Amino acid sequence: MTMAKRAEALIARQGITVTYKRYSGETATTSIKKTPTYTDAICRAFLTDQVPKNLAGTVEEGERRIYIAARAISFIPTVKDKVVAQGKVYAILDVSNLASHGESAVYMLKAKGV
Repeated sequence: MTMAKRAEALIARQGITVTYKRYSGETATTSIKKTPTYTDAICRAFLTDQVPKNLAGTVEEGERRIYIAARAISFIPTVKDKVVAQGKVYAILDVSNLASHGESAVYMLKAKGV
């Protein structure tokens, strides 16, 4: 079994259902203001809290890691996207692609509640 298949099975079994809000552009609501628009995708994800003392670099209070199996979504996450989990909206601060043998297995998202 490949790493991608294992990650997908593990997150499907132990993760939670989230709404992934894929940024799809902006809509002009007035002549001055533009509102971002999103396309929703439902998928499973595994969320963990960031623990500042265990991580190198700058970690702020309330930051989380969100793990999504690469096979669960048909796009590559970006920092313009958002994730809704357990009734809370998270802005994506950083995206890491965890791959094995050239195949994306898991997207690791650094996120913070908005």
